[in-house]
Amino acid sequence: MHKKRVFQIILISLFILFAADIALKIINSHLYVEKPHDAANKNVLSLKKETKPFSAYGKITERNLFQGASFAQITGNNADDSLDHPKTDLKLTLKGTVVSNRERSFAIIEDTNLKAQNLYHINDNIGSGVTLSAIFEDRVVINRNGRKELLLMFQEDKQDKKGESRPTALAEPPQRIQRQEIQEAASDLRSLMRDVRIIPHFTSGKRDGFTVTYLREGSRLSELGLQKNDIIKAINGTSSEEFKNIFEIFNKYSDAKTLNLEVERDNQVLTINYTVE
Repeated sequence: MHKKRVFQIILISLFILFAADIALKIINSHLYVEKPHDAANKNVLSLKKETKPFSAYGKITERNLFQGASFAQITGNNADDSLDHPKTDLKLTLKGTVVSNRERSFAIIEDTNLKAQNLYHINDNIGSGVTLSAIFEDRVVINRNGRKELLLMFQEDKQDKKGESRPTALAEPPQRIQRQEIQEAASDLRSLMRDVRIIPHFTSGKRDGFTVTYLREGSRLSELGLQKNDIIKAINGTSSEEFKNIFEIFNKYSDAKTLNLEVERDNQVLTINYTVE
């Protein structure tokens, strides 16, 4: 009888451990930041989690994601690809690349029909039957239905543009933000990144701002005047190209009393002013 009870206890213990292991795997599978279009198509497991202070993300701001990569990194990144491929005739424009190891390298590619830029990593799907195969400093290799093709860096027309004038900046009425809102957003970046997706914007291979590629309808950011496809060109007079990533902006202006965003929207420059209370 005693042996039978011991056996039952062992059996129950093993069952609990097995169930706990499955539960942990399920939870871990949901603890990543989903791309907005993925999140829209499936339910996300809701977990009560401890919010981290913004300082916990310091390592992100310390990384120079835009510094040049060594030849060894580039070779390792594209070891299985050569440049002996025909140029693609797809309506795509390569706006810029960041070359590092295979996981961190990315390319900014614009769909010329939609006039929309997006960020792609190696093996990401660009379109129907088209994936990104390799990333170099001035070109990328795409796999188009099993055929390798080259997409070269976009070169803007460099004719003299002295006769052209910059669009006059339009200013919207100042909007008020509670400082507590900024602090809450900074302490829970995971939730913030479910509401918005911001990627570097490139012109002729040079990073010159940040593009809002996704903005959840009804989110606080949409109420504050930002729109999808806005290009953030400057913050409080400082060009966006001075910032390595969007987290540096949080760091620099977390205590600011006013925020002025210079935004390019539909080829017009717009200034959005905020007062922080």
